[in-house]
Amino acid sequence: MRRETKAIIRISATLACVLSPVIMVAQDEGPREIELPNPMGPHTWFIIIAVGAFLAWCISYVLQLQKERLTSQPQRTTLLRQKEELLDRLAELESQKEAGAIPSQRYEKEFKKAKGRLSEVIRRLASKDSTES
Repeated sequence: MRRETKAIIRISATLACVLSPVIMVAQDEGPREIELPNPMGPHTWFIIIAVGAFLAWCISYVLQLQKERLTSQPQRTTLLRQKEELLDRLAELESQKEAGAIPSQRYEKEFKKAKGRLSEVIRRLASKDSTES
């Protein structure tokens, strides 16, 4: 058994002497960099493009909402003005009827007409209020 141990030690020493210059040369070069392709490269670009498209859509949607809000403001004020004018017209018709300055048939005809227009204006105002909320 001693012989085998001595033989193993001699072989190890011989290998160390023979391989040490090879190991030294490999260590002098330093570690080598190996370029591996990034398997997530296309996936990353897809995510960047998808998120960018989503953000662009969000911006355009917000701008469209702002544009609609700005254009709806004058319409709302116009409807409110029409409502006030129609209420004034109804009050004027009432006062004319009480004073006897207008025949009852004409009063009823104009009253129905003004009342119908007023209900239409109120309906449009209600629809505008529900869309803005």
